[in-house]
Amino acid sequence: MSRFPQVLFYLLLTSLSLAAQQVSGTVTDSLTGAPIPFATVYFDGTTIGETTNEEGHFTLPASSLRFPATLIASHLSFGNKSIQLREARSSVHFALRPLTLTVAAVEVTDQNQRLKNLEEFRALFLGVDDWGRRATIKGEDALFFEREYRRKRLSNARSFFPDGKIPSTLKNARWADDGTTLLFEKANNLTAASNASLEIDLPDLGYVLFVDLQRFRTDYTAGTTNRLGTYFWQPYEGNNPEKARKKHLKNRERAYYNSNIHFLRSLFQDRLEAEGYAIYEVIGNDARPFTLNDYLVETETDDKEIVGLKGRVLSILYYADGRGRPLPKRRWKRASPIQSSLHIVGDRAAIRPDGTTGESPLLFGGAMGLRRAAWMLPGDY
Repeated sequence: MSRFPQVLFYLLLTSLSLAAQQVSGTVTDSLTGAPIPFATVYFDGTTIGETTNEEGHFTLPASSLRFPATLIASHLSFGNKSIQLREARSSVHFALRPLTLTVAAVEVTDQNQRLKNLEEFRALFLGVDDWGRRATIKGEDALFFEREYRRKRLSNARSFFPDGKIPSTLKNARWADDGTTLLFEKANNLTAASNASLEIDLPDLGYVLFVDLQRFRTDYTAGTTNRLGTYFWQPYEGNNPEKARKKHLKNRERAYYNSNIHFLRSLFQDRLEAEGYAIYEVIGNDARPFTLNDYLVETETDDKEIVGLKGRVLSILYYADGRGRPLPKRRWKRASPIQSSLHIVGDRAAIRPDGTTGESPLLFGGAMGLRRAAWMLPGDY
């Protein structure tokens, strides 16, 4: 029997197998139908993505991806769009609407306030540690801010301002009729969003992070900060892991241990103790061991959910060696644990196998809560 048909059949099977492991399609202008070159197409929360060619076409590998997955198309001149995929396919089409960048009118008339908002946003979003200070954001013009204010009263304010001059840093400040009480407005929060992608350079981790920020909010009264958006990480080494610098590999490992992703992956796999974690619930002056996995249930999509813990606050202790790696339980007695907290503010909290959550009612405090975008890792790390 001739080997030619066998070889041809093998090549056909190989091409079909490769096609089944790819996602491909096009990105076009929703108004004109013209292809959009240089649009970024990526799977949310991963390092899998690329830019479209001159015909607006893209092809992404999907062999390592877990479906369902969210595919995003983004471009500086167009609004981004997302599609939920349940399997790899070759007929994905994005029609993006042209975008007109605008800045909130209040910021146009008060450029000083915008600069203050940007400075505060950088600190809250990137962090104020060394990694946060070295990270930089491109495309800040796409950010817009809002604040909610509450009316405040300062009695006997003349003792602080005897000359009667009101500091310019106080918003809408004036003296009350009694001449001694100062009335002013104080911000309760800072909210932000972007109408185009932000490009964030993370030199300590060796990533360029692209963020389409849907909502960022920090609440001064509650002391909480949360963010919602889509994220795509581009490694400095591209698609060649062998070219990654040792410094970046070391820092990525450091960022992973005792991160939200590390904790939630350990919870999903029922390996909290094996990964160095102990959970407690503090009631009064009594700290009681808490088995969080007892409240974890499986879903139809192979995710898991934390249920029945709305309003509860748990204490998380992480036992690690000098490099941040988890210690076995037999060595916990001589170690000083790193403390974090988990605030559960909703009835159900979904967790994916990779430790990501999407929009979630889980709020981390303590050591985990202090880690900002400069420490963030992709879900496929």
